[in-house]
Amino acid sequence: MPNTIAHFAINGLITKGVLRNADIKWILLACVIPDIPWIIQRMIKFSNLGIDLYDLRAYCIIQSSLIFCVILSACISLMAKNQKLVFLILVLGSTLHLLADTLQIKWANGVHFFVPINWDLLRFDLFWPESSQTYFLTFAGAIYILFYLMTSIKSYVSIIEFSLKKLIIIFILIGIWAVAPFSFLNQVYSHDNHFVNTLKNVKQRQGKYIELDRNNIVLKDNKAYVRTAFKEEIELKNINVKHGDIISVQGTFLSPNIIQIQSFHIHSKFRDYASLIGLITIFFIWV
Repeated sequence: MPNTIAHFAINGLITKGVLRNADIKWILLACVIPDIPWIIQRMIKFSNLGIDLYDLRAYCIIQSSLIFCVILSACISLMAKNQKLVFLILVLGSTLHLLADTLQIKWANGVHFFVPINWDLLRFDLFWPESSQTYFLTFAGAIYILFYLMTSIKSYVSIIEFSLKKLIIIFILIGIWAVAPFSFLNQVYSHDNHFVNTLKNVKQRQGKYIELDRNNIVLKDNKAYVRTAFKEEIELKNINVKHGDIISVQGTFLSPNIIQIQSFHIHSKFRDYASLIGLITIFFIWV
């Protein structure tokens, strides 16, 4: 997916074009709504709470789908005084974010637009995160946020006075957003989204096709291993990489713990740094 600053350009220009009265703070918040489950996932993984990482990935896949972004947008918009406008900003921003995500090459990944009706991941594979298109969008996003920086800092976001009825609705929506994904975990596994089913069933891996997205390389005893998002190290054959490389791969399991590489791509850390700066920017502007 594009980094957070690149989303500033896409969301900002289009949202301002459609909704001229849109406050920049809400536009920026809309940029990260589909990413909130993945941010929470990282926090949980680092905390070592003993949660099944495959189920956690499946859960986040569902939560980042369009319908769950709409539910979260509705919940957040209820906290604003101009609820309808904020809801439109957040839903439009979430949709634009997901559409932008479909454009980049992101093996083992994609976007769910039609969950729970359709569980196929949408992805057009037009360019890599390290492409000139991404750098241009990032530059445009940086210019956009600098242009609106003082306006965004000075703008005042009106928050409603909470009534009991409003609080009940907010808690119901948050409950749906948090609990409903458990009802669909089996769908993620049955459609092998992000190859979670292939990776979880270790004994059944041999001979199966696999894709991995943005995982770290570990070199041991002149052998290359990829450290997956599930804290497993799998040996890679037919590849020349360095320790610490961030890599996406396509291949086939020769055995449960060895992948024969067909294609691979080494990523830069630009996306991670730009996303971190973007998140810090949003936090700074809101606070």
